[in-house]
Amino acid sequence: MQPKKWNTLRCLLLLVLLAGCVPSPQLRPDLQQATRDPLVEQAEGYASSGDYVAAAELFEQIAAEKPFAENQRLLLRAAENRFLAADPNSAAALLERINTAELPILDFQRRLLTAEMAIARNRPDEALTLLSAAPPEAVSIDLRRRYTKDRSEAFRLSGNPMESGRELESLDQLLDDQTDKLENQLDIIRTYGALSDMVIQQSPPPADTQRGWLAMVRILKEFASDEALIRL
Repeated sequence: MQPKKWNTLRCLLLLVLLAGCVPSPQLRPDLQQATRDPLVEQAEGYASSGDYVAAAELFEQIAAEKPFAENQRLLLRAAENRFLAADPNSAAALLERINTAELPILDFQRRLLTAEMAIARNRPDEALTLLSAAPPEAVSIDLRRRYTKDRSEAFRLSGNPMESGRELESLDQLLDDQTDKLENQLDIIRTYGALSDMVIQQSPPPADTQRGWLAMVRILKEFASDEALIRL
């Protein structure tokens, strides 16, 4: 019985050693949840209340003490708040300090902000180039909504209401709140309502739900002026 006992012990020891050699699975740094930080929560509170300058200052201050991935995330939050505070120059300066090459989710978020800055400068083609790649799979629903809304606005500025409306239709599928959904559906009608009857009739048969939206707009145009539709 003794040899059998020792064989069992050797097997257990070998399993323990092998387990120690296998690396445990780890999330990419940009997918890991940051440890709860009261100062970060305070900065997010400033942002939620519309005090974007205070939020940006605090995000930047906290970032200095954080490891690389969290440092980059907080600098990006600072840049977003500088932009929301109508300070694009400071936002651009912060973006210059951010390197998201190894952080796909943050890199996508950085592209979103850069595209929004291009839209604000009335450069829709530049924005559409930045938004040409689809969002990474792991990106949050809020960022997907933001991406789709940005593409719609860029298409609108570039004079392409058909594609702008299509993006709003995609956004409609991402919305859960009924008030937001209704407002977005009104935006779809406003967008297609700006098209002339001739353009709608001459457009190639659209796929998906766009056909239904265009048919609805044609019916509405029989009872309301184009201006009334746009002002819905």
